[in-house]
Amino acid sequence: MARHVMDDLKSGGRVRRAQLGVTVQPVTSDMAESLGLKQVGGAIVSGVEPGSAADRAGLKRGDVITSFNGKVVQDTNTLRNRVAETAPGSSATVVVARDGSEKELSVKLDEAAASKRAQRDGGADTDDHAALGVSVAPVTAELAERAGLGKGVKGLFVQNVDPEGRAAAAGIQPKDVIQEVNRKPVQSVDDLRSAVKSVSDRPVLLLVNREGKDLFVTVRPS
Repeated sequence: MARHVMDDLKSGGRVRRAQLGVTVQPVTSDMAESLGLKQVGGAIVSGVEPGSAADRAGLKRGDVITSFNGKVVQDTNTLRNRVAETAPGSSATVVVARDGSEKELSVKLDEAAASKRAQRDGGADTDDHAALGVSVAPVTAELAERAGLGKGVKGLFVQNVDPEGRAAAAGIQPKDVIQEVNRKPVQSVDDLRSAVKSVSDRPVLLLVNREGKDLFVTVRPS
């Protein structure tokens, strides 16, 4: 890992990390027995980020990743290191155990660092008054189809919600679509940040689409 970081810094002046786009857990003995696995090991997928490299490749919740680019995945740390060793934009072969059989999938990895920072509405600074505590992505036709959104839904798809953030306290949930902030449409992360920052002294009114229904939600000032 250190050698990979050093090479990136030498060649480009910054560290580039690949991203698969899954949330994984260790496979316990009980999980292995329940899933009919021959041995304990690998990383079980508990979530797939919509529109991510994993999503495009066809990975599903419940898959157990057993191999990455021909190398055995023993646990979640092994998978994380295998992905980190691979260049963003390159293709990799992922073997998963699914429904009692093995499937081999080809995945083209995304780049993690820049895209993740750009999608965060509030950045890393806890004193940022524009921070709501959500990770969002603009709704595209592809994302809408994959997430099962209704036709004509526009805005920002909520990917993750910080349980300690203002959005969580207001009841915002993953898979919500933020359509308006203070009665103005938002279609980019910059739209969201600007709209929230302009009214930092009073509650923010959000129009949210949840499972096809529109509802208003108020978020208290920071």
